[in-house]
Amino acid sequence: MDTRKLAQADSEELSVVLPDVADPLFQGLTIPTDAPTRGMWSATQAWPMNGLHAVLLPDGKVLTYGTPQNTPGTQDGRTYDFWDPSLGFVAASHVTSFDAARVNSFCNTSAWLADGRLMLTGGNTPLGSSLLTPATGSALTDTATLADQRWYATMLTLPDGRNIMLGGMDPYQEDMRNNPDAAIAAGTVSMTPEIYSAGTGWRSLTGARSRDAFGPDYLRASYPRAWVAPNGRVFGISAETMWSLDVAANDGAGSITVHGRFKTPASATAPVNVGATNTAVMFAPGRVLQVGGNGYFNGDGLPASNLATVVDFNDAEPVVTETAAMTYARRFPNSVVLPDGRVLVTGGTRVGNNGGADAVYAAEIWNPATGAWTLGASEAQIRVYHSATLMLANGTVLSTGGGAPGPVNNLNAELYYPPYLFRTVDGAAQLAPRPRISSISSLAFDHGSAVQLRMAGDAPVARLVMLANGSVTHSFNSGQRFLEIPFTQNGPSISATLPASASLAPPGYYQIVALDAAGVPSRGAIVSLGLQGKLPAAQSDIVRNQAVTLESTNAPGQSVTVDADGIAGLAATPNTVRAPAAAQFWVRNGLADANCLSLESAASPGQWLRRRELRATLDAADGSPAFAGDATFCPQSGLSGAGLSLRAFGADELFLRHRGNELWFEAAASDTAFAADASFVPRSTLPQDAVLQLASVDVEGSVLAVDANNLGVLAALGNKEHRRRGGAWAMRAACRSSRSRRRAAGCAMPATACSRRPSPRRRCSAPMPPSAPSPAWPARACRCVRRTSPRG
Repeated sequence: MDTRKLAQADSEELSVVLPDVADPLFQGLTIPTDAPTRGMWSATQAWPMNGLHAVLLPDGKVLTYGTPQNTPGTQDGRTYDFWDPSLGFVAASHVTSFDAARVNSFCNTSAWLADGRLMLTGGNTPLGSSLLTPATGSALTDTATLADQRWYATMLTLPDGRNIMLGGMDPYQEDMRNNPDAAIAAGTVSMTPEIYSAGTGWRSLTGARSRDAFGPDYLRASYPRAWVAPNGRVFGISAETMWSLDVAANDGAGSITVHGRFKTPASATAPVNVGATNTAVMFAPGRVLQVGGNGYFNGDGLPASNLATVVDFNDAEPVVTETAAMTYARRFPNSVVLPDGRVLVTGGTRVGNNGGADAVYAAEIWNPATGAWTLGASEAQIRVYHSATLMLANGTVLSTGGGAPGPVNNLNAELYYPPYLFRTVDGAAQLAPRPRISSISSLAFDHGSAVQLRMAGDAPVARLVMLANGSVTHSFNSGQRFLEIPFTQNGPSISATLPASASLAPPGYYQIVALDAAGVPSRGAIVSLGLQGKLPAAQSDIVRNQAVTLESTNAPGQSVTVDADGIAGLAATPNTVRAPAAAQFWVRNGLADANCLSLESAASPGQWLRRRELRATLDAADGSPAFAGDATFCPQSGLSGAGLSLRAFGADELFLRHRGNELWFEAAASDTAFAADASFVPRSTLPQDAVLQLASVDVEGSVLAVDANNLGVLAALGNKEHRRRGGAWAMRAACRSSRSRRRAAGCAMPATACSRRPSPRRRCSAPMPPSAPSPAWPARACRCVRRTSPRG
């Protein structure tokens, strides 16, 4: 679907406005003089748990899990913490919950499903999976179970939206490397990949069973480093072996091709960058950087490697090339690809899982253009085994976790501010001015879709890139990837085309980032790509200043309607395009938060749908912050997987749902009935004084209008130019009139005429604007013209 929106004038924003809101993570910084070359770290911040698993969610929040709250040394993945970076590091920025019935996701793996949910699979519940709805934090236990135990496994989202599970073992069986034949005989190692399809569950790829790729030898089964390759296959490095997997081979049973040795096995005397103690990242399509490591698990006590190797698997056989070594040898480091295409490596230890003098604090940044490393600033905390780093939407990098077990059990986090965020002026370091994406044509795209961006200003954009949202654990971010997007720029307007190949960009969530000529990145706009039309959980593609009805997804033909007493409920709306006035609402920017929305009654301007205690009612705004909060709702992808759901502003646990025909605000429950009751489909509608609206069939969101010179033009719905006197006038309705008046007006159309004098008997209630022609204008243009209301 073409998601482009037409803006009539350069001053107009696109459908989804990205407000310019102050970021508390950039306030009050004490910037060192070397920040433009080395970056800087924040002060150490408290964290509710040892965040050894971390995921960037589609609303920009961060999910961490792995230990109970305030018990950083205990291994238990049933506590989730959701951190909202837009609130900084205050206590209220964290929402933490525990559920004993959850799958225990300690030492698990995660990937996005095609329906936009996060799948958390394996770990200490080695056959189980949780399906997490990001915005609510609700996690349903999937009824489908794995055939083989998947502790320390790797999961990827395939180009077709299915998930594939690679490697793993029974929990706490690392010693199987000492007697691999016995482990195979006992069935404690999982050497057969499995593939997950929605609705049918897991299926073993019996043709891809492989000891070379997933066996107990050298713990190849332990978190295999694997990626979807540009040819659609899966490429991987397991300890010292390289391999690729063809899911479609053997009539869908799969096959493995071994591509030979990546490196020699780990060594106490000649350390090499092998085993699950290294870190690896895809920094360009089909190209990965693997650094550090030397060893297979946290208890082997081996020295670390400083080697860095590039593996290019764009062709039939991978090409292995050594690049410059790091300054510091590191086991259990973490790596992140930055918006400028460079790779950041942090943390780690020189020996085993040691802290103290063996811990590495300094960051290093690798430049793929030169192969050289630059030394970065040093963090304050030890980050070794079970630590994690994650690229945030604001251009900083979160560093958290470490321990359980280890020399420390961290209940803290730090932020790294890369050098691109700073500049030197008159000898002093300061924050660099950043490009800003002010609006975007949509937040949900298909592969190969056109995307339009609007920048805040006319400064040239040098690069446009996509970064996959990260999902990291045990020093490996399996879904992370970086892509350049070709684009054209005309003033503040950017036009680009997203990757057409799902092998280059598997279905999931991505940041779109614009960089200026100095390499300074904008804040990332998080969008979904190829997720069956699903939207990022923070927002939905519901157009502001559009009249809509909200139809229930599980009660078709029933929409949100307000009765004579101002109580909202469900009522029949068989024709949503010409719905009753009581069922129509104008979508406005949120009264309390422009990132969210408010719903103004089309029948009673100035009255807003609101939360009054736990009921939904319609009331006139009183100007108070309390009312603004009650009348603001944050839309997200529908809890049921269809439509959208409306979360109460300031009461994140509450969602609008129907109970029969009554509308209530209630805390989300982990059941399908609640999800269906809380999901609604917004449908565009026409105001009551409109009989028709002439919409373009190929420029979505645009209607026929007349400009100040009486020329027909296309204009976007809600366009401010509509509302300026002498500007565009929306073609709203055809007036019904007597036959004699039609003839007098010169209209040849059987049921339409134009008149300056409105009649109660006709549906058109507004006269022509002063700039409109006389009633005797040509028959083809014979339409009543109504000036768009400032509210429309």
